[in-house]
Amino acid sequence: MIDLSGVPVALLSAIFGGVQAQVGSLLDKYLDYKYQYKLAEYEAVQISRETKSKGFVFTRRILAIMSFGYIFIGSFIAAMMHIPIWVSYTQIHGTIASVITGPSTTKWIQITGFVLAPVATYIASAVTFLYFNMKR
Repeated sequence: MIDLSGVPVALLSAIFGGVQAQVGSLLDKYLDYKYQYKLAEYEAVQISRETKSKGFVFTRRILAIMSFGYIFIGSFIAAMMHIPIWVSYTQIHGTIASVITGPSTTKWIQITGFVLAPVATYIASAVTFLYFNMKR
């Protein structure tokens, strides 16, 4: 243990006061830095929200039309021409608890007719999200 009985109280208060002032100064600089960073981030977001780009809306619409054309027109063409589509699914062996840890096998089957492949549904959901979730 440190014996401070011979040290004047004024000296101790000056030392601890100086340390406290330095810590307060560092904390003040840190908080000012965080404030400036958040302010710059807010201003950048506001500028990007206020920017109107007609080309972006047009591009978004073209992508949506092309994606849905690929999904539905391609599926209709495959159905009309009786082209078989290979689709995979996972078959789980065992009980419900074995869904996580049990053995599973991937089965491939051939389907003819109007088939929406999983990749097509993924594209449809992504395009729907991007198209309808953006500000115009």
